[in-house]
Amino acid sequence: MSQFIIGSSLEDVIGSSSKALDLWCSSTSAGAYHAQGLFETFHERFWGRNIKDEEVAWRVSQSANKPNGHSEMLMDADDSEMTEGGYVIGFPLGPRDYKILVREEYGRLYDELDTWVNSSEKDTVSAVVTGQAGIGKTAWIYYALRRRLGEGKPVMWYFSDTWYLFVDDGVFVKPDDFYPMSFKQRVWVLVDHHGEAGSTVPGASFARDPWSPLFVILACSPNAAIWKGFERSDRTTTCIMDPWTRQEMHQFVRLRNLDLERTTEIYDKFGPMPRLWMHLRDQCDLERYESQVRWLIDTKPPAEFWRLICETGYLVDSDVSEKICLVSRKDALSNPRGLHIVQPITGNIESLLLSRLLELAPFERLELYEKFPTHNNLGSFAEILLKSC
Repeated sequence: MSQFIIGSSLEDVIGSSSKALDLWCSSTSAGAYHAQGLFETFHERFWGRNIKDEEVAWRVSQSANKPNGHSEMLMDADDSEMTEGGYVIGFPLGPRDYKILVREEYGRLYDELDTWVNSSEKDTVSAVVTGQAGIGKTAWIYYALRRRLGEGKPVMWYFSDTWYLFVDDGVFVKPDDFYPMSFKQRVWVLVDHHGEAGSTVPGASFARDPWSPLFVILACSPNAAIWKGFERSDRTTTCIMDPWTRQEMHQFVRLRNLDLERTTEIYDKFGPMPRLWMHLRDQCDLERYESQVRWLIDTKPPAEFWRLICETGYLVDSDVSEKICLVSRKDALSNPRGLHIVQPITGNIESLLLSRLLELAPFERLELYEKFPTHNNLGSFAEILLKSC
């Protein structure tokens, strides 16, 4: 790996050329004025301020605000949950801070990527952070930005069609004609992508440039077709974000003022995804979603339905993968870059699948089982098919 310049100033990152410095200092883009002002607030508040200090302050405040030392953020929780569970950080995105619950998983992903990129022998490296739809990959991007700022390390963020570079000097808009190879050091580049397969992936040209020192991290849905063309087989790693635990769900309920009983019902029936808990707060929406799930299981031709489940094992996204399948790591505490598995999203969904299979003729069930792959990462679904036979 090339020897990069160490430092956090604009000059350290882009070089000392007066032409380059003038280009960056004068660069702007349509609509960037308001955003840049907002991000300068980020910079002023977070640069050089370790996120650990924010965590400690939050835990102390929670203990002090709750009688008998119990956290206001936790419901029916003991003291160990307060000290070992997630914590809350705020971003100045409006009149009041936007609160994010920092899961232990976020730090696990960040630390693994930091270790991996620092040990890489390649100049150009990239990563994909993916996981169940609605699990909170956008929140991780904010967390990663906060960590880099707190560590005083240069970071570039893609926001609203513009690249913003955070350095010790402040926040700068990347000029269109400043190329990736011109950067003088390794810089994390954070991209939160919500596009479908076939759409243009921001930062793809950075990741493919063999001379670029940028470390592009793409957060997106669990659909390998999205990052096809973004990755280089020998220079790209994929991290799977593990699902939310029940304890984390309880914390999220308190943070967002959700109904605990209803959210627990959604968690148990339809999955550990915060986006779902937020969208199904109304009883009518919950009933409508349940109807959609049952319709999907009952009406989609069995051969097509189980083919889509099989494709989920290869990280191919579909309506079946989102509502029926849960993508997670084989071992929750294992390396985030390790193997993934796909299983029924909840026990409730597993029961519905088995009931539907038992409505088929015995020969149909046997045929589905015999055609279903025996991949280790789809073992739970194979067991359901076997049980139905």
